[in-house]
Amino acid sequence: MALQQVTHRQLRNESRRILHEVELGGSFVITNNGRPVALLRPLDPDPFLGLRHQPRVPGAKFADIRPEAGLAEESALTSLMIMRGERR
Repeated sequence: MALQQVTHRQLRNESRRILHEVELGGSFVITNNGRPVALLRPLDPDPFLGLRHQPRVPGAKFADIRPEAGLAEESALTSLMIMRGERR
């Protein structure tokens, strides 16, 4: 659904209809005295949506974890040691 504008008065008077449209995926810009002041949109259904999960690897150790290519030059163990202050 397209982004629609509603005044704060419309939101107050038609909140049931507007919230129903938000539940269906609609979004609204709320205005006050003609100025946009808020965005009313649906919540993300799953806060973990988009996170990747990799199954456990039997026998793997934390030190075996390698960062994704291009993210860091050091190993995960070196990064952890630096965060702990054990290495610079």
